Amino acid sequence: MEVINNVSISQWNEIIGKCDEATFFATPEWAQVLNKTYGYKIAAKIFILGDGTKVLLPLMKTGKHQRFFSQYLSVPFHNYGGLFSERTLQENEIELMIKKLKGWLPIDIIVVPHPFSENKPPKANKINQYSTRILDLSNNFNQFWQNYHNKDQDRKVRKARRAGVTIVTDNSTWAFEKYYGMYLDSAKRWGIKEPQPLELYKNIHKFAERRMKLWLALKNNKIIAGIILGYFNKIVVYWGGAYYSEYGIYRPNNLLHIEAIKHARDNGYKYYDFLPSADIAGVEKFKKSFGAKKIDFYSYRITKNIKKPKFLSKLKI
Repeated sequence: MEVINNVSISQWNEIIGKCDEATFFATPEWAQVLNKTYGYKIAAKIFILGDGTKVLLPLMKTGKHQRFFSQYLSVPFHNYGGLFSERTLQENEIELMIKKLKGWLPIDIIVVPHPFSENKPPKANKINQYSTRILDLSNNFNQFWQNYHNKDQDRKVRKARRAGVTIVTDNSTWAFEKYYGMYLDSAKRWGIKEPQPLELYKNIHKFAERRMKLWLALKNNKIIAGIILGYFNKIVVYWGGAYYSEYGIYRPNNLLHIEAIKHARDNGYKYYDFLPSADIAGVEKFKKSFGAKKIDFYSYRITKNIKKPKFLSKLKI
């Protein structure tokens, strides 16, 4: 098995472009955003199997873990990563790749495959369970609306439209800065002590503009709510949202998602992934109201067990 450690962007895109379960989290653009924002080192690898099949592992080095382990994530913040290949991998092939990874110096890797991925590490490596809500867009929008909407959702969308709320997309620097101000207002309301840095949004605009879209809700030409979506292959991912609380009565978030879902379906996307709700009941209820199905997924740990040197055994580190 050959391993390529210096993965080019063209090699990276060639592989994930053939994987329907790949999201924008697995793209080199997202890796660049995290590298420039947080200083995480891009450490993607390609494994070439005996039959010539290429397998990509998007990977980022985030720092040290327990002083002895270099920590890597696929990918950071428990977003979707994992092993990507144009075919389903055999169990022995995955085990061989894990063996190769363990051949490094002391290492600790956390992998979070997409729920639809068939290429998962062995169950023995499973550590945590999460859940997301994913909306299947296979039917046309009219069928979707008839099959999935509920009366409460319908009422809120009609209320937004009657109030004159309009929806636009805007990926300009100005729009991202306006959104960030709204995000800070929301973060304070949500009790977030360490909000995301402005640099993250600037880097999204700079490096990932073609993969991400900023949707804004306006009332009387004022931005009152917004969502940021990631697009890749067949999947749209709801990455983040914010709104001014005084405009919540007009239900702009409901209209934002309905328009974004319709746009996704009309442009050939197959799934709309709301991502986990962080155990917040209100957020979970909101996502469920769109008819999105709850789907579990897991994180896996690949680690090389290294005994602490004897001369350090008495030190408190």
